[in-house]
Amino acid sequence: TIIDYFQTMIPDYEPLKLIYEVEPSRHTVHQLNISWFEFSGLPAWSKSLRDLGYLQSALVQDRDVVFRKTFDHLPKTYDDPWSFTGKQRYYVKLRSFPSEAASSISDFAQACGPEGVNFGLSQSTRIGTNPLRAKLKLKILCDERWDSATGRQAYGALTTALWLVGGPENFQNSTREFAERLPNYPKIDGPSADRAFTKTERLAFCAWLQPYADKVPRELP
Repeated sequence: TIIDYFQTMIPDYEPLKLIYEVEPSRHTVHQLNISWFEFSGLPAWSKSLRDLGYLQSALVQDRDVVFRKTFDHLPKTYDDPWSFTGKQRYYVKLRSFPSEAASSISDFAQACGPEGVNFGLSQSTRIGTNPLRAKLKLKILCDERWDSATGRQAYGALTTALWLVGGPENFQNSTREFAERLPNYPKIDGPSADRAFTKTERLAFCAWLQPYADKVPRELP
């Protein structure tokens, strides 16, 4: 079994996935394709991208909305078939819509099965990524832009953030405490799970978990 991670997890940053266009003119572009469903429920993220200089495509209901910004100032090399910028990788502060931002936090705790040989990160280091990834998911959930949202949270962000309370092995207890603290929020494993917090819910949730997040070491074991 081979587990290959093309991305690198850098706390508070996401990879700048660039495309190089030659027609109708040469440009290095960062392009974000957002589903109509996610776009329509998260207006504050659209505004923040436009404020960063991204151009938004025309709105056509039920079709992806595209945000584009040129990065022509970045040098271009061709020594790596996976990247138009060569072996150099670029990262930017989290800016994507929640689903994309959350997916950039790869599951580094995965390992090969008993038939494989693991190399690279040690077992303790892989497990040590759990609280760090939980802290990053919490940061996404605590963003004040949720206060104008009508859509859903990033898939899995809530359940991963709850790892801060004792880790994945204590998930049953942390979900029970979550239900006590936010009694009006839908059941986590129910059909309405992952809806956006109200402002009151967001503030209560983040006030509860932030002390746990503050204890997460900045460096892996």
